[in-house]
Parts: sequence; C-alpha cells; structure tokens
Amino acid sequence: MNHKVFKKAKNNNWFVILTPTKPVPNDWEIQFSHTIEKQIGGQLQAGFVLTDIFQDTNGTGKLHEFNVPTFYATRAVKPL
Repeated sequence: MNHKVFKKAKNNNWFVILTPTKPVPNDWEIQFSHTIEKQIGGQLQAGFVLTDIFQDTNGTGKLHEFNVPTFYATRAVKPL
C-alpha cells in the first residue's frame, strides 16, 4: 500500500476485493480474527503481564442467547 492509497482509506475511501471482479461494499464490516491463544499468548511472549480480561456478547442473535462471548478485551502492561 502506498501513501496515496493509505490517505484515501483514512477518508473512508477503501476497497477489498470479494471476487476477482467484485469489491466488498464499503458498508460491510471486515473482521480479522485471531485465536485467544495467539492474542494473549503473543502478549505474554512479548513480555507483557496480563492484569485483566473482559468478555462480552454481541448483544443480539443466537450467540447472545447462548451467552457465547464474541468480544474480548485484555489489559496487559509491560514491566519497566
């Protein structure tokens, strides 16, 4: 990505290719997921100390009805 493309993306002028001929609509949400093991493990391997963790559901639908967490937040600090 060059500076011009980056600047456009910051102004909400971005695209992701869905198929070779069809871009993803800009109003679609894009998610890049990593396993909890990779997220927390990566923080710990980088020398951070996990001090808190929070999980929540998305507030709607089947996952929420079954109380399946869809969001996680961690608080990690790096000792001096």
